[in-house]
Amino acid sequence: MKSLLLSATLFLALSLNVMAQSTDDLHRTEVYAGYGLLTAQDLLTGFSSTLAASLLPGYVERIDAKGFGAAYAGFDYFVGRRVSLGIQLNYAQYDESYKLTNNTSSTLKTSYLTPMVRSKLAWVRNPGFSVYSSVAVGATFIQSKNETSGSQTDKTTGLAFHISPLGIRVGNAVALFAEVGFGFQGLVTAGLSIRP
Repeated sequence: MKSLLLSATLFLALSLNVMAQSTDDLHRTEVYAGYGLLTAQDLLTGFSSTLAASLLPGYVERIDAKGFGAAYAGFDYFVGRRVSLGIQLNYAQYDESYKLTNNTSSTLKTSYLTPMVRSKLAWVRNPGFSVYSSVAVGATFIQSKNETSGSQTDKTTGLAFHISPLGIRVGNAVALFAEVGFGFQGLVTAGLSIRP
């Protein structure tokens, strides 16, 4: 976690340095929405299912984990020509079905609601085409509901993050974008971006 915070601090410091060098296109806003696959939650759900099956041999017959990835939307404010700061909200849901050897089953539904603060640095920012990197940190509000045990619901909060070393935006006022990264947004993401 310390390395993540250190990386975010260094990224922000670099972003502020670049911002100080350029004052073109100040006060521009961007609204975006997208969808990501293979999120940190996907990997965690798969790992926990495998771990549960290996720790309970002869008790768990099969585990089916289903998720749809992460849907997200956000708002960026350009504080310089190449630097924006903004907020983002992600949502993901996962269902885990456990079939036990005694012919009983259990279903666990888990949802993640994740607000984050995001900083983006555009390495190339031309009309109609941008190449950028971004980093986001925040909190995730997790709600798990066990539908077998009387619909018991547990709520927890955790640290959320996302790092996208490479993002590409194609279009001017209305554009398509795609990113590769790691965290709560997904390894591969794509969406629509609007700069009013």
